[in-house]
Amino acid sequence: MEKVFVIACSVLAKDIEQAARELDLAVAAEYLPGGLHENPGRLHQQLQMAIDRASQSGKWDRIAVGYGVCGRGTVGIQARDIPLSIPRVHDCISLFLGGDHIYQEQFRRYPGTYYITEGWLAGKSDHEDQNRPSAWMGDTRVYLDTLVDQYGAENARRTFAFLNSWRSNYQRAAYIDTGSDKKGGRAQKRAMKMAEENNWKYEELKGNPNLLKQLLAAETTTAEIVVVPAQHVLVFDAVRKGLSARPLVSGKKASGRSRQKVEVSSDTPAEEPAQLHFGLGIDAGGTYTDAVVYDFGQETVSCKSKALTTRWDFTIGIRKALDGLDADALKAVQLVSVSTTLATNAIVEGEGQKVGLLVMPPPGFSEKEEIIHSPQHCLAARLDITGKEIVAPDEQEIRRVARRMCDQMEVEAFAVSGYAGSINPEHELMIKKVLHAETGKFVCCGHELSQLLNFKLRAETAVHNARIVPRVIMLLRGISEVLAERGILAPVMVVRGDGTLMGRTVAQQRPVETILSGPAASMAGVRHLTKADEAIVVDMGGTTTDIAGLENGGVRLCRQGARVGSARTHVKALEIFTTGLGGDSFIDHHNGQWVIGPRRVAPAAWLGSRYEQLDKALGYLWAHRNRFGNSYLATQLITVNHRDNPFVFSELEKRIVELVSERPHSLSEIAQRLEVPYTGAVPLKRLESHFIIQRCGLTPTDLLHVTGRFNKWDAGASRRMVELYAAVSGIEETELISELMKRITEKLAMEIISSQLGTFGQNGDLESCRTCQKLFSTLFGNEKTALRVQVGFRHPIIGVGAPVAEFLPSVSKLLGADCIIPENQDVANAIGAITSLVRVEQQMTIKPDGTGRYYIQGIAGDVRFKDVVDAENHARQALVRVIREMARKTGTAQSRVNITSKDLLGTTAHGEDIFLGRQLLARLQGRPDLI
Repeated sequence: MEKVFVIACSVLAKDIEQAARELDLAVAAEYLPGGLHENPGRLHQQLQMAIDRASQSGKWDRIAVGYGVCGRGTVGIQARDIPLSIPRVHDCISLFLGGDHIYQEQFRRYPGTYYITEGWLAGKSDHEDQNRPSAWMGDTRVYLDTLVDQYGAENARRTFAFLNSWRSNYQRAAYIDTGSDKKGGRAQKRAMKMAEENNWKYEELKGNPNLLKQLLAAETTTAEIVVVPAQHVLVFDAVRKGLSARPLVSGKKASGRSRQKVEVSSDTPAEEPAQLHFGLGIDAGGTYTDAVVYDFGQETVSCKSKALTTRWDFTIGIRKALDGLDADALKAVQLVSVSTTLATNAIVEGEGQKVGLLVMPPPGFSEKEEIIHSPQHCLAARLDITGKEIVAPDEQEIRRVARRMCDQMEVEAFAVSGYAGSINPEHELMIKKVLHAETGKFVCCGHELSQLLNFKLRAETAVHNARIVPRVIMLLRGISEVLAERGILAPVMVVRGDGTLMGRTVAQQRPVETILSGPAASMAGVRHLTKADEAIVVDMGGTTTDIAGLENGGVRLCRQGARVGSARTHVKALEIFTTGLGGDSFIDHHNGQWVIGPRRVAPAAWLGSRYEQLDKALGYLWAHRNRFGNSYLATQLITVNHRDNPFVFSELEKRIVELVSERPHSLSEIAQRLEVPYTGAVPLKRLESHFIIQRCGLTPTDLLHVTGRFNKWDAGASRRMVELYAAVSGIEETELISELMKRITEKLAMEIISSQLGTFGQNGDLESCRTCQKLFSTLFGNEKTALRVQVGFRHPIIGVGAPVAEFLPSVSKLLGADCIIPENQDVANAIGAITSLVRVEQQMTIKPDGTGRYYIQGIAGDVRFKDVVDAENHARQALVRVIREMARKTGTAQSRVNITSKDLLGTTAHGEDIFLGRQLLARLQGRPDLI
């Protein structure tokens, strides 16, 4: 029979002895003085000393500790060579009543209750004369007459009143009958007397010895009792809000704070890799679609082409870009890689199919408040924080919910996310299987997209992913058709938001991972073109300028997950700062200030190259130029984009389309023709969102046409717009162009500084800071002060994008930074798309479960291991298997897996290291060569 030694508070002595008799156990005990909970540090010291004495004696198999949290005096208590058992309660009242849940029920009824038991009185050595007025000072009783003798009557009265002020917070005296003594004894009488003296309610409560019996008999951890294995320490678990055990760092339990790197390689690859000679990179950006044929052997661009992006149908722009490439070079292409803004745009614009969300939340979850999505349903299935099953999934419930969502709510896809689903995905996988079998529809699980613990954010990411699947499938199908027209049957890869590649099949399952795909491809292109390890990258396109960083030879990633508009995700993507400044930013004059962007319009030069009838529209503007003093918005020219759209027009919208189909019209002229009171009343929003019309106006691209630094379209149209602006503003044309070019340079410089200071896009950022504005004005030479402002950058600024070469050199000079404009920077995105690598990674974490065993987060099933080494071996084997399978699906024959190990350590209040877990991160990287 197990030999148990009891160390407990003396107030429990009678009840522990009674519980031992009822269990027919012979136990030895050491009882510590009552009231130690008033001094948690003293309690900790005396309890640890008593545990050490009992452990060193070699007589006992286990120590039963008769304390709870007790002001956290037990937190940090260590088991030496034999285990401890301790109840998961906050104090002794729960032990008298039989559990914390019973205590909480009583607390809800009467928060201010003075509890008394026979054991409590005996443990307090409270045998003094009850007729002498007294009070408690900590764990010491003091008497009024003694205080009078020591301090005088008045001081004694005040002190006594203060020491007894606690009584005003109580409403009840409760006698707990634990059965350890006869009813009607001193404790019951004391409770009744206290209630009478203080005008409290008196109640008798039935005690329950079950928790003390469990404490004496416990051999394994339960919901009520923690068994602390040898060489473990008691910690306060904030998740469970109670006591738990963690191993101390010693021996093979942990390897210290250092990282270990282990390579696992395969002698023969799973499949024979292909020798790649030529690849096609495509970037379908917001304004331009770029295409390059890349020679892998020579590491050179064989040919390149650009076309305007057609967002209503990306394949039109892609087809035009391919038309500009050498036909023979295209025939040699073995691999195609695409970056696209489609996923980003779809999420921002709220487009896609209707998704039904099924969640398995933690306790206290509010379905309507915490995840704003409809329809959603909370399933009964539950896991605890360690991934252990509490309630199994109900297949019939899942089928009922699926049928209701499909039949009544027209759901077209499903998302599934559960609390602890990233620790143990077994429930999510089972529910996915049932949903697919019942409906045949696409199902996305939260753990498939993120291993982070925030199940709500995983749920939102899964919803976004499921919603945009059809659009990405349509895009990739359209790209394959365009390629097939040219005899290109090569496989298609897609750029992720972190700059790595995934195969077409994976992209169709996880399209949300293509968020920020375009900027990521740009960064990859920069890295390839310059071989830079540390740099600031400025990608200036037609619509926006993206600013990001190269760090240690890779892209700087956003740790919190990509945010697109108001949508939060767990998608790993590069850390990027985007500003509405590009070659096609509209130039306005508002409240006496020149404003460049963020609205994008097509350049006047582009419009002039499409229409010979632009003279009429420009003539109208010139004739009415006196109307545009406060804002130049009304000078924007509207033209038709395409009309192949099943769109139901309002009467006004119909008239607008008819007008601009004849020829371009300015916004001012349209307002006059429609007889609306002002230009803001012209209904353009829906027509723009469906790409039926296109706004045009004066842009930085037009300025470059006028100065002869860029010559692609009609420079004459650009010049006429500049003449109009000069006439309205009363500035000479050359002076106007110089001023606007200077403003563009200064704005870009401000955005670069802001991005590096971490204030980008925040309230109270640089643009709204008066001091900052003064500093900038001085830096740019616009203000003469006694202060000289200089800025310096440690790393070079690399510029890519069509207009960047015209602005970045001046910006870099202002900022004291080296400027690099690499060759072929105008198609860096497409180069990055085709030269990127496949990279897959998976993380698993080994954690102690508080019972001396270990479990693995991130693997299906609830498997427990006796030793951390066994758990690690199992996790490593699983990681290698999973990573290689992911790699094959993604498109690489590479089989070398790098596994990095990191121990997660904590420190007790007394300085000892405790083992919180071991993190294993597996990575595989290679060329997309499985074609």
